[in-house]
This record gives sequence, C-alpha cells and structure tokens, in this order.
Amino acid sequence: MAIVQQRGRQSWGCATIGGSSALHRALYVRDVCALQIAAAESPPRAHGVYPRVRPRLDRAAQVAAASEWLSWWHALVDLQARLYDPAEAGMTLGARRRLDRHLAISRSWDERAWMTERPALARAVAVASETFAAGTAPRSGVHAPYEVMKSVAEEVIAERHVEPSKVRLLLVSLPVPGKWWHVWSPGVALVAEDAVRGDAQATEVLRAGYLSAV
Repeated sequence: MAIVQQRGRQSWGCATIGGSSALHRALYVRDVCALQIAAAESPPRAHGVYPRVRPRLDRAAQVAAASEWLSWWHALVDLQARLYDPAEAGMTLGARRRLDRHLAISRSWDERAWMTERPALARAVAVASETFAAGTAPRSGVHAPYEVMKSVAEEVIAERHVEPSKVRLLLVSLPVPGKWWHVWSPGVALVAEDAVRGDAQATEVLRAGYLSAV
C-alpha cells in the first residue's frame, strides 16, 4: 500500500490486495464446470492445478449455473471492496476499530443463505468444491512501481483540480495470466498478475483507476 502524507494530512493512496480464497474458488467453479460467462468483468481462465477428471454438468445445468455465476462474482468482489475500502486506505481508524469493521462486514455475507435462491449455481459449487483446495490457484500479488503510482496520481490531481485525498485506488490481484484488467467500481480495479508490470501498462491501469474515483 502506498500512502502519501502532506503536512500532516493524508494525500493520494493506492493499495494492492490479493484476491480472497472465495474469489479463487469462484473462478475455479467457473473454469472446472466450463461455465460460459460473456461479460467484461469476468476474468480470463485462472491459473492452477485442475483435476484430471472434471466434474460434469449437463448442458442445461451449465447454462443455468452460468446465468447465476455472475451475480455471485459481483457479490464476492463487492465484499472485497467493502473490506478494503479505498477511502480508508490511509488506515486512519485505530487497529481495534479496523478489526471490528472487518469482522462486521465479513459476517454480513451469508453465502449459504444466498445460494439457496440459486440452486443451479449451488449445485455447480458443490460439485466443483470436492476438488478445490486453497492452494489450487496461486496467490501472486501485483505491485505497481511506486514512482509510476505517484506520478500518475499527481497528474490526475493537477488535471482534475481535486483534493489529493480524493485520489484513491484499490487493486484486487487475481490469479489469472496476462495483462487483463477491469475497473470494477469507483476507485476499485481487478487486475491480472502482469497487469501493472511495465511503466506503460501500469500507467494505463492506474490512470483509469484513479480517474474512476474522482
């Protein structure tokens, strides 16, 4: 996480977190069950060790599960964004308050109850989860060069004439190959492992992410 302080006050901020095991599992379910998801926010096929004998769903079950998978993905990513709110990137809360906030948000998500309303997806998750392990998808974080984070943030601040504290970005690193990235919501972007490697690529991603927040 990069946070800049100017004369005692918080300035721009950029944080990178690894996607949770819940995000890894969602990608695993999608890939192992061969769910076809045609949406910009659906990442490429994830890295990882997949079982030799894949769980099988008939075509009707695949279509039904695929229609419900994207709403699951949205719920899981939104939960990550709430847990690591870019507006709180400076961690101005005390340690105890941060922990209480984290636990409260985590407890607000009841996946079992949520799945009862999506039986097709619940079946796919149950079938795929038999072969899923936390280590299935590697957790390789991404780190944009600090000087690039700083220069792009300062450019956005100057161009848009905004308070530095408005320029906040959370990068959620996913275990997918290549340079795929997607601005998820204001101040939040999903990124593949190589998405911010190289100054030119990092500049493109950071600029889009920072601008989404202002």
